[in-house]
Amino acid sequence: MQSNQTTISVIIPAYNVENYIAESLKSLVNQTVYPDEVIIIDDGSTDSTLKIVESFEFPFKSTVISTENRGQGQARNLGMEKSESDYLYFFDSDDILDSRFIEFAKEKSSRSPSPDLLLFSGEVFHDGEDLMGTRISSYKRGFSGDGLSAEQTLSAFLNEGRWDVGASLYMVKRELMTKNGLSFHSWHHEDTQIFYQLLSLASRVTVSNEVFFYRRIRRNSIMTMGFNKKHAIGSKLLIESLIEIANARNSTNWKDFITRSMKLSIEPYIRSCRYSGTKIDLSIIMKMLSQAKSPKLYLWTTLILINKDAINIIRKIKK
Repeated sequence: MQSNQTTISVIIPAYNVENYIAESLKSLVNQTVYPDEVIIIDDGSTDSTLKIVESFEFPFKSTVISTENRGQGQARNLGMEKSESDYLYFFDSDDILDSRFIEFAKEKSSRSPSPDLLLFSGEVFHDGEDLMGTRISSYKRGFSGDGLSAEQTLSAFLNEGRWDVGASLYMVKRELMTKNGLSFHSWHHEDTQIFYQLLSLASRVTVSNEVFFYRRIRRNSIMTMGFNKKHAIGSKLLIESLIEIANARNSTNWKDFITRSMKLSIEPYIRSCRYSGTKIDLSIIMKMLSQAKSPKLYLWTTLILINKDAINIIRKIKK
């Protein structure tokens, strides 16, 4: 059933992307249906990013905000605070959107009852041949569905064996975030943490396997930088959040989903601690293992802790 058309705010944090942001903004201007507003937060850029944004001509409502450098998460929070639309889409300033994205998003979100989350697929393109093969090449969902429950979405994720959590791969109902007091933290992996929180709170989820988002893989981006203390702190916060969700959701699907997510999170946490010289918090690891009650996760974690090369040995054995 179709209801009144919803409104969409596109929120774009930008930091030192003078070589890319014009192309990203053009992909918004070239939409078959325009967003209701775009909010660009220049996060203390030291290059000409702000100048490029301020001189860009938009055929729809636009707001440009300049702040000191506080990180992508805080820039997104500021954009959410300033937004006035029903839905929020967090778009990265070096990526590209399919020209039909807003049209698709409005059509799906205007159905009654409206979804809390709208998930879709993406692909990657490489800014330089030397980066080929450094990251996954596709963010395909592998399934589609309208008005799914969180449980149904989890079941499909588990069947596919993957779930992509990047903030540019979904659109969220604004009130789902504001009414639950959700915001992005200041460290890395902030989009991963908030995705799990949103999914645990969502009543209705719409998923499309169609590709609408194109992620640029380039040097000197958050995606390709080496591990540092921000990764370590962000990974710890993610694990803490997973434990909290696990304590509140006890279905078989949630237990399996959270356990797999913990396995995906523990290696980056331990590795980033070691690379950055950050002390590993064994208490949070013990809480995680106690909650999951998974022998496989226990073995995986123990091997990584005992021998930093153990994970490579396991991967070779699997081959």
